[in-house]
Amino acid sequence: MPEIRLEFHKKGVTVIADEEPVLHTTAAVLRQANIRSGDNLSQDELDRVILFCKEQAARRKAVNLLSRQGMSKKSLTRKLGGDEVAGVVADQMERAGYINDLEYARGRAELLINRRLHSPVHAEYELAAEGIARDIARQAVEETECDLRENIRRLLESRYRSKINQPDGLKKTVLALRRAGYCMGDIRAVLGEDYDIECEDVLPTWESE
Repeated sequence: MPEIRLEFHKKGVTVIADEEPVLHTTAAVLRQANIRSGDNLSQDELDRVILFCKEQAARRKAVNLLSRQGMSKKSLTRKLGGDEVAGVVADQMERAGYINDLEYARGRAELLINRRLHSPVHAEYELAAEGIARDIARQAVEETECDLRENIRRLLESRYRSKINQPDGLKKTVLALRRAGYCMGDIRAVLGEDYDIECEDVLPTWESE
């Protein structure tokens, strides 16, 4: 059976088994695990201690991360290392109510659509890229109140303001808005209402580009 020796230092405790370091943790966690220098543990017992200490460390890190910002379950798992222990702790955080993918997705959808002016299509894609399940991402986006034409106006007044009057600027602007996920009907309406641009004879030829 491996004999346990503990080396205490400023940054924690190193657990040594048969003169080989096997774990770095804290004195408090070792007290919880009821481990002392001179203990003789079977390999199974040692493995359980190591797993317990890793879970405790991951749990502390998870609480620290979630106290600073919200995140999806997948993002938390990744930040905890992406291994089996990370998955177990992320599950525990979810059951304890520290993470809720739908609530997180609702907040992100509001930010993406109404502050960053992403279209709903792109917002849903961004949420999925962050690890939110497609059905949850779609629900969050559908629940987000927004005025898509107002978003287009804000984009035309800021991001595309200098481009729209350049040679081919109108075409490039419309195509950029289309790539961003805005529909042709809303784009045409805003250009007609706000810029007095008659698009009916020109824009239909661009829609397949």
